[in-house]
Amino acid sequence: MKIEYRLRNEQLFNDLHNQTFPRLVRMLTATCANKQEAEEIAQESLLKIFTLVEDKFSQCCCKAELENLIPLAFRIAKNTAISRLRHLEVRHKYQQHLSQKEQMIESIETSVIKQDMSNLMLSAINHLPPICREVFVRRKIHGKSYNDIANELQISVKTVENHLAKGMKLCRQFVVDKKAQKSFVRKVVSG
Repeated sequence: MKIEYRLRNEQLFNDLHNQTFPRLVRMLTATCANKQEAEEIAQESLLKIFTLVEDKFSQCCCKAELENLIPLAFRIAKNTAISRLRHLEVRHKYQQHLSQKEQMIESIETSVIKQDMSNLMLSAINHLPPICREVFVRRKIHGKSYNDIANELQISVKTVENHLAKGMKLCRQFVVDKKAQKSFVRKVVSG
């Protein structure tokens, strides 16, 4: 007897599903991103109604009782669509937050690297011989011409070129040596 009621309820529900599903999908299509999502929400809503009918009615329910549940199916569908939209909004905000955080971290890393390089270059310049340092600073930092530097320091243009070449070579070597030292220290520390 109980099986007969169940089969009858399932048949009534199938009829309800066939007449209500397209209407739910039409209503949800305006709210959802695509038709597939609208169909999914409509199916989920009708499944909740079916579960409710199975739990509440151990005996046979009539077609009129099921049809009275159609507004509830629409309410469930609408609430489910709103919940999904809210969930998508929360996910979108979280992804934006992560993206901003990653950009901030990259910006900090870039600043640290630039600061590290600046400190390394300053240290390299400070290790240059005095006249070589003076020529290097005037040319590379102050942007003066070879002739201006030669006149200010009362040396030849060729000497300015030589000091600048020597300064570049010594700075390059200093940076290479410091990086090698840091690499060696990291290897020793990490074991």
